[in-house]
Amino acid sequence: MRKIILPFLLLISIISAYANDGDTLHVRVQDHRDMTWYGNYDQMGYFPTTGKTYNQVLMNFTLGCASGGCSDWDYDVHIELMKPTGAYDSNISRIDTISFSPLTLDTIWNVYPVEETFEMARVITPYGGYMRTSANGFNNAWEHRHLFDVSDFITLLRDSVKVRSFYSGWSSGFDVTLDFYFIEGTAPRNVISIQNFFQGSAGYPDSTTFNSINTPAKSLLIPAGTKQAKVRIIPTGHGFDNDVNCAEFCPKNYFIKINGSNVATANIWDDQCGMNPVFPQGGTWVFNRANWCPGKRAKVFEHDITSSISANNTFDFDFDVEGFTWTGSQAPSYSITAQTIAYGDNNFQVDAELSNIIAPSNHEEQKRYNPMCSNPIVEIKNNGKYNLKVVDIKYWAKGADPCWYTWRGDLEFGQTTQVTLPIYDWFHLDTIAPEFYAEVVYPTEDQWVYNNKKTQAFSMPPVYPNRMELWFKTNNLPDENTYVLLNDAGDTLKKFTGTTANTTYRDTFDLAPGCYSFQVTDKYGDGMNDWPLSQGNGLIQLRRFSGTTTLAYITLERDFGTKNTRNFMVGYPLGYGTDLPACQAIDHTSIENLSPLEKQIKVYPNPAVDILNMDINLEHASKLEVKIFNELGVVQLARTYDQIANGSVSMDVSKLVKGIYFVQLKTNEQQMSQKIIISK
Repeated sequence: MRKIILPFLLLISIISAYANDGDTLHVRVQDHRDMTWYGNYDQMGYFPTTGKTYNQVLMNFTLGCASGGCSDWDYDVHIELMKPTGAYDSNISRIDTISFSPLTLDTIWNVYPVEETFEMARVITPYGGYMRTSANGFNNAWEHRHLFDVSDFITLLRDSVKVRSFYSGWSSGFDVTLDFYFIEGTAPRNVISIQNFFQGSAGYPDSTTFNSINTPAKSLLIPAGTKQAKVRIIPTGHGFDNDVNCAEFCPKNYFIKINGSNVATANIWDDQCGMNPVFPQGGTWVFNRANWCPGKRAKVFEHDITSSISANNTFDFDFDVEGFTWTGSQAPSYSITAQTIAYGDNNFQVDAELSNIIAPSNHEEQKRYNPMCSNPIVEIKNNGKYNLKVVDIKYWAKGADPCWYTWRGDLEFGQTTQVTLPIYDWFHLDTIAPEFYAEVVYPTEDQWVYNNKKTQAFSMPPVYPNRMELWFKTNNLPDENTYVLLNDAGDTLKKFTGTTANTTYRDTFDLAPGCYSFQVTDKYGDGMNDWPLSQGNGLIQLRRFSGTTTLAYITLERDFGTKNTRNFMVGYPLGYGTDLPACQAIDHTSIENLSPLEKQIKVYPNPAVDILNMDINLEHASKLEVKIFNELGVVQLARTYDQIANGSVSMDVSKLVKGIYFVQLKTNEQQMSQKIIISK
């Protein structure tokens, strides 16, 4: 269910009062707001009031062209929350002279509240010349969505809050739309506080000045009740008109120090600019940079610091950058957000999330993978205390039968991983409005079922002739570029690397009906076009036969960066054709995801009707507390057993209504939770 939050706090309170776990509350703050010149673009956001809990808060940042067109240049856009500190400051608005004998001044002052900035996300605008001129498949209706998990800011996203879009551009322009989605329920862990220890831009004249003066250490009190903590860092480097191309084009490490001791290190660099989903662009978008690429988001770095802090104590937090020297006319600078987030303990022992469908997908962020007709790709995340070792994934397209796949690994709390699924029978799906579904169906002990399933609309891949001729013209650097043709099993049917500069090579493809992937790569990530390296222009063209001649059919972009992929069908469109082997359901009883306590206590039957049994085999005698909660977290039944080590106990659940419940078992040393179903 989705509810729309209106900009009136009373309505928010009413709507929130009727929300249930898994429901989504939607708040739009900026709505195609033009950003036409350097500065702050502020708007009040009216968020849910206190009294409700949220499993997750997502922010969809949509970047588009301003009403006057997109800018040709790459600029920072920072999305920030402005928190009043309670203090006020002032500046002079106007000085009026009333008389000269004696001189009397009437001074008018601007008085304004002092606000603390909390940056949630940073996106870099693309070189927008193609959008502005409607070239290379773009136009001024262009938009790109970036989805951010902003759950860490839940303590600030309450009631009325000023939301700022800071635009660092010196020309028009882009627009911004911000949509927030509050998903009702229990968070994987509760946020206690979020604190800045650096927020802003700092010049880098030299190592000592930058690290000691420009980014000084800050003392922060870790609040009571803190069980876990992390630092959250967004660093980007800017400026390069000097002899070392710093800070934009030189990778440097940053260091996080607590009380002077280094606790975390990472490299301020993005080496994937050549795989940017926004391509082609008109500028130097293929060059890797200091944690940013034109058209992409800046990466957020997170480091667990639980072992380095303790509740109710004060620590000095510091951000430093690896030392370097430079000479030139332009000083390097770094734009830095450095925050600490304090949490309570984990609320779930086991929670596997199906966090994203990468392929098949119509989402523009997944342009490099789609459209496709071979192996689906999904992303899973562990939101539970214990490492995920086995996850069963069910997947299917609308109108077709499902498949199952077992992923095995070792995924820690908060980590994500991509899973490439076995090739799917794409030939019996709904071709009118194709949709793909993926769902986590194991571990069955999963304590939060509302994030187990995702749905994604997708498009059909193109259908090409079975006989085509490839024209592959090299540029001045022929050994940088390779093409390969793969079938749907991933077998290489054709492969070629250029040997002579500025030469056109021809190859004939005679293909049986099926799914294929044609890929061109550049080993230095700068494509096959002349700009900006004066390497000459290449050509990649698939041509169809017409009698004894060939006619141009498809010309692929040569300004592709690292890899240009074209997936296609031959013989029939997706949705028609021969069958692949049928998928088999998975039936296993692995306990690899279970906590130590779950291996010592068996709860059954599940589903239960009248009686719930527990077989107990503890390592030593302990007090055992048993509580049964409903989906809203309200205790329905409770019982305590003194000094039990092994044996069997039973609970009467006959008075519970049909539905989903959670059993919590707690000994002197550990606890577990398990989802159960009461059926009648």
